[in-house]
Amino acid sequence: MAQQKPKVLCLSYPEFTDKAYLADFETKFELHSLTSPARAGLVPELAARVRRDGPFDAVIVRIGTIVFEPFDAEMLSPLLPDCRIIASASAGYNEFDVDWMTRNGIWFCNSRNAVSECTADMAIFLILAVLKNASVAERCAKSGVWRQGIEGVSRSPRGMVLGIIGMGSIGKVGSRRYVGRIHAN
Repeated sequence: MAQQKPKVLCLSYPEFTDKAYLADFETKFELHSLTSPARAGLVPELAARVRRDGPFDAVIVRIGTIVFEPFDAEMLSPLLPDCRIIASASAGYNEFDVDWMTRNGIWFCNSRNAVSECTADMAIFLILAVLKNASVAERCAKSGVWRQGIEGVSRSPRGMVLGIIGMGSIGKVGSRRYVGRIHAN
């Protein structure tokens, strides 16, 4: 008898995943995806999917799933007792009830550096937007009065000191980029 592939349930289809990577993944795992756009629909859909296609060995929580939070017993109980791992594509774990998972023998893992660079880029963008008063410039441009009301409101970050609260992976990447590209301290 052929050995069955482990069943993996993804909270929404991994639409931005490289197609070749996904095809390779599906040679090793039986992939199922949920379609609900929010928690209210996902909780009953997950339970129904487990009844229909389960049990599932693992769950993948894609990035950008804030609409499903929190990931708790109410949502995840239908996966018991077979699910052994929940993998999150995001860096944090505050939205996951890791204590509940641990009590139920489920391993939790995340990709702690997955979003460090893009989050640091966004932080630098927001800092520059404030220094350059980008929102005023945008409003002036949209209202057709470009160059009116924006004189002298922009500052250069050159030589300024940036204070970073927390030097985790995002803080470290942001610090290197900010100091290296903008010539600030």
